[in-house]
Amino acid sequence: MKIEFKKWLPHVIAVSLFLILTLTYFSPYILENKDIPQGDIASSRAWGVDLRDYHEKTGEYAYWSNTMFSGMPANYTYSPPIFNVFNYIGKVLVLNMPGLHIGIVFLYLLGFYIFLLALGCKPWLSILGAIAYAFASYNFIIIDAGHVSKGWAMGTMAPVLGGIILCYRKKYLLGALITLVFTGMHIAYNHQQITYYLLIIIAFVALTYLVYAIKDRTLKDYFKASAILVLIGGLAVMPMLGRLIPTMDYTKETMRGGAVLQNNPDGEKEGTGLNIDYAFQWSYGKMETMTLLIPNFYGGSSHYNIGQDSESYKKLRGSGKDGNLHAMLPCIGVTSRLLPVLFMRVLLSVFSSC
Repeated sequence: MKIEFKKWLPHVIAVSLFLILTLTYFSPYILENKDIPQGDIASSRAWGVDLRDYHEKTGEYAYWSNTMFSGMPANYTYSPPIFNVFNYIGKVLVLNMPGLHIGIVFLYLLGFYIFLLALGCKPWLSILGAIAYAFASYNFIIIDAGHVSKGWAMGTMAPVLGGIILCYRKKYLLGALITLVFTGMHIAYNHQQITYYLLIIIAFVALTYLVYAIKDRTLKDYFKASAILVLIGGLAVMPMLGRLIPTMDYTKETMRGGAVLQNNPDGEKEGTGLNIDYAFQWSYGKMETMTLLIPNFYGGSSHYNIGQDSESYKKLRGSGKDGNLHAMLPCIGVTSRLLPVLFMRVLLSVFSSC
């Protein structure tokens, strides 16, 4: 079989460029041995230290940890390892690069590149889109915070959608392969919140293709693709059942399943899940969404010193505020002037991708 080198050359260039960009960005880690603190990673190591010590001493695993709250099951601390082939596939795809940061950014790039190719974009445009997506500020904020599993799960969202789209466009084999690999990886990274968001997007995609199938009288093809995707979903979930089933069972006894303290006098739970105020406590506000385009548009890091020369500092000092507070809205009046510019930028981005 003859390999068409010219056909594959743009993809080789794309992957090489992604690798160069990622390694260059993290050159302080590679060349100077500097690293990111990542608070949640440090905390997670402390959560399961008693279980880790027990395992090192006895060679056995325990299923209860006393280092979190007043003690809790070890679902997310130091659990026994399970074999999941998708973990190994993921390591191969990111060239086994460090998993706390470098590998995630490379997956951002690679995953969105695959997604744009699935949409029918040319390789050069897919490269630009992948870079624009990967280097969005939020993608690095979660890495800095140590939300590693969230970053990995987000990196797989785009290629999962790309594979689904290919299936609905009758490219069953390629679409099924891409969907299986990246859905399996997504489930293996074990971040149910991101999975929930992904399922919402998938539902809208499936509904859209159903409308077109009814309009074009191609329901047979639609249901064929849907059946393939359902089968793939089952195959992707199976290796993680050893993690998902205990988590589902334990959730019933947590505040996400209706906290015990919310029981009525008869011992019956009065609610299921979190109340909306708590659930949205760490979510982006409406205006904060603009920080995806402009860093610090609606405030920066909680520990960010804006400096005494900035207009924000002068404005805050003039109102009696401490200038060392994290950057709030840059300046009164700036937002209103920027909104028309931002609106046009978003419109141009949308139309240029059509």
